[in-house]
Amino acid sequence: TCFVLDDTDIEKTGKTIEFIGRIFNHVTRLYPLGFKMLLLGFWDGKTLLATDFSFHREKGKKGTYGLSKKELKSQFRKKRESKSPGHKRVMELNMKKNEVAVSMIRRAVKNGFIASYVLMDSWFVNDYMIKSIRSIKKGAMHLLGMCKIDRRKYLVGNKEMNAHQLIIKNQRKNSKYSRKHKSTYISMVVDYKGEKVRLFFLRYHNAKNWTLLLTTDLTLSFVRAIELYQIRWTIEVLYKECKQYLQLGASQNTDF
Repeated sequence: TCFVLDDTDIEKTGKTIEFIGRIFNHVTRLYPLGFKMLLLGFWDGKTLLATDFSFHREKGKKGTYGLSKKELKSQFRKKRESKSPGHKRVMELNMKKNEVAVSMIRRAVKNGFIASYVLMDSWFVNDYMIKSIRSIKKGAMHLLGMCKIDRRKYLVGNKEMNAHQLIIKNQRKNSKYSRKHKSTYISMVVDYKGEKVRLFFLRYHNAKNWTLLLTTDLTLSFVRAIELYQIRWTIEVLYKECKQYLQLGASQNTDF
């Protein structure tokens, strides 16, 4: 059983919609009007059940949500009681997605959902998420996700190295080949900001660049890690089907 965490674009067309703003689309590299929807799914072994969600907006570099002052003034406004569900939903708009994601997982666990892993893409994988997930149910759950190959440092023995340095050091001596997934991989246990994690650097047969898979489960094998991470794709299917068949995001109501 796994929790699957991801976000998607909910695009809109009206600039008078309450709290509307421009969001960055990672596929088209454009800034359409809309909201980001964060979804938590629960995989029971056969199906993915959507358990919780939240809406978010992006301030942008200027802090104006990508709109002019005139466009912001023309937006619909409504007063809500502080204890109403609508007010709680509005409060989530400007919260960090990582913080809301952790509260969603805690809420799901409190309501009886039990999972072994939390699956996520590289945007969500950081030290805050690792420590937060490991603190739930006394470390009963593990994080598994893609991780950016960037400048973040990992402690190996007494030396700190980034992902690029680890690949260069271990590429020849410690790399292995997986016939099942037709890929070369490097597996190692490192310390990341006080937490022990296992890193899987992998490069598929015809690929030029390496990708990085990170997990807090130190006993996980490479093949098993790949099989588990593939479950994450089910949330992409869920998004597509909800938008295509259930008209998710199609409402143009000005009331948020």
